Amino acid sequence: MAAVDAWKHSDFLCKNYILNGLDNALYNVYSPMLNAKALWESLEKKYKTKDACSKKFVVGKFLDFKIVDSKTHKRKEIKLEDLIVRLRIEEDNRQFEKKLSSRGQGKCGRA
Repeated sequence: MAAVDAWKHSDFLCKNYILNGLDNALYNVYSPMLNAKALWESLEKKYKTKDACSKKFVVGKFLDFKIVDSKTHKRKEIKLEDLIVRLRIEEDNRQFEKKLSSRGQGKCGRA
């Protein structure tokens, strides 16, 4: 009985640690999950993809990008798959901006 109580307490803590790291809007979506394992699997399925062509993966890398002026610029090799992903995203962004401008809106949805 003590082992079950300890497991329930640990599960409660784990679930709430995960929920604490989420944005408020996501908290409301994922808080009804029954246990930490279900919560973790749901988040992993939604946000962790194995597909290297996924935009979520590239956006995550983009958000982590930092410019450092103190380092010299070196030529960086890029894999063909990464190049294709970047070109697809760039094309999608251009099409989106074109749609916005055709509607009379400027960048970021401002008129």
